[in-house]
Amino acid sequence: SDLASVFAACVAAFLLRYVTGGQLLLEQYAATIPWLAVFPLFYLLLGLYPGTFMRKPEELKRLCVGTSLGFMGLVLLSFLAKEGHTYSRLALLISWGLAVFAVPAARFFTRSYCRRFPWWAVPCVMFGNGSRIPDLCAALAAAERQGVKAAALVLGETDPMPDLGPCSAVVAVERIPLHDHKAARV
Repeated sequence: SDLASVFAACVAAFLLRYVTGGQLLLEQYAATIPWLAVFPLFYLLLGLYPGTFMRKPEELKRLCVGTSLGFMGLVLLSFLAKEGHTYSRLALLISWGLAVFAVPAARFFTRSYCRRFPWWAVPCVMFGNGSRIPDLCAALAAAERQGVKAAALVLGETDPMPDLGPCSAVVAVERIPLHDHKAARV
């Protein structure tokens, strides 16, 4: 969704600039589509893939930085190709402004849509005593949109089986003997 939203922002900016009297050549801008590959590269370098379980403010910050670096990369590529003077600076600024909003919005809608499928989310293992597991289950259920879901539970051998509530889909429960020091370090 990241690359698609950047592409959509660029197309919208091109069309907006074109209908407002900009002298733009579609063929010239279409040739720059492969240059958009710099965006996923910057997102990757900023730790946005996989985009799971990151605090929202931190993710938004990294997306804004990555998008801004991506557009700086486009400017650099157009300069190195000695074609910088042939592209509309206003279209580039509009694209950047639209993309800064479009990329986080696309991630939100992608997560909202995909979370209803069983393949969505990275499975995690919960460790804890029986009394804290319901709170942990509630926190994980609230974070499922971020892409994390409970898949297994590890308890001490004397801990009672807790009510899993929203984590009722947990597929494995393992008990660790408290007297086995090797197992306790796992």
